[in-house]
Amino acid sequence: MKSKKSGVPVTFSARGDHCSHRLTISSTFPINFFIRHRHIDLHRAITVFPRPLSCHNQGKSNLQHEHGTQDTMQRGYEGDISRIGDYVGGEPLKMIHWKLSARHDNLKIKELAAQQQPPVEIEPLALPGCDLEQKLSCASYLINDLIRRHHPVGLKLGSELISPGFGTNHKIHLLKVLAHYGQD
Repeated sequence: MKSKKSGVPVTFSARGDHCSHRLTISSTFPINFFIRHRHIDLHRAITVFPRPLSCHNQGKSNLQHEHGTQDTMQRGYEGDISRIGDYVGGEPLKMIHWKLSARHDNLKIKELAAQQQPPVEIEPLALPGCDLEQKLSCASYLINDLIRRHHPVGLKLGSELISPGFGTNHKIHLLKVLAHYGQD
């Protein structure tokens, strides 16, 4: 028999760590004639992140460097031409500089500078919101949105400072910090 996997929406009462869970799975068979159910005890910690709530219309006074990109010294595929180099293989054909290659014995490629979004430091306590939960929800939304748009994102909570970074692991780290903030 083939095993099926399915997602189940679960709502938790609060953010943070939740350690033991009892799940009840039920189904009607055949056609509501009777109900079968099974209880499953999960002994696994689950971290619940703050619920992301958009706060774009409420101002962004604490976000630094909101617009624009910066060229870096790293090679990329979307920035300005930083130099012309020799074709060594593996570069996309669109990067070949055909006019310059026609004047030389070998192919020349356009080396572009990578574009990097400016870093953003989020200070949740300075964000709009009536209480701590709304401020953390706004910060959670901003972290997800900015990392999706390739901004390096950092976090400042009181004296704790997390440097801006990229990627899914960094995003999860920031969201875990928000999930546990103020629960001591």
